[in-house]
Amino acid sequence: SSWDYFLEEDARIAFIRITLFGERTVSEFEKALATIAPQAQAVVLDLRFNPGGILPSAVQMCDMLLDQGTIVSTRGRKGRYLMEFTADKQLSLDKSLPMVVLINDHSASASEIMAGCLQDLGRAKIAGQRSYGKGTVQQVFSLEDEETALKFTTAHFYRPNGHNIHRSEKMTPEDEWGVTPAADLTRPLSDLQQLYLHVRWR
Repeated sequence: SSWDYFLEEDARIAFIRITLFGERTVSEFEKALATIAPQAQAVVLDLRFNPGGILPSAVQMCDMLLDQGTIVSTRGRKGRYLMEFTADKQLSLDKSLPMVVLINDHSASASEIMAGCLQDLGRAKIAGQRSYGKGTVQQVFSLEDEETALKFTTAHFYRPNGHNIHRSEKMTPEDEWGVTPAADLTRPLSDLQQLYLHVRWR
């Protein structure tokens, strides 16, 4: 058996839902793109309720859709650059293919990296509602008793446009953080719609 990525309502539109950025997600995404490439005339990537995952997975998946530009960068204390990830020229999907990325307030971390990157570099439109705002690099240190650990934030993720993804406690909705859909594409989910999606996806 194989996945059918095309909408019943319109077989020209491919729909790919990414639930987590794990170790197998990159290869699964690559297969999905290869499957839809011959037929798709538009693509919807659904990152709603995606809590994030592994940074390299998000970077590699963005790279499949881009042939140039900064994907994400990390900065340490006082805004000092630590790392920058850029796209190479190889593409897994025609870059002229229209794309929309769906996010909501449960889309976090690697989801925000992907959505923010594709938005800033003009590869995709973002629809839904503002993302969660989790963009920190954390390191865990085990203590001597091996039952206790300390977790330190060592860096923050920054979008290609230079904006910080992470929402700190002091920030307000007017501050720059996370990923925000265009005004005409903002579509908050009602409680009933969220319940429906949870039941359907399970």
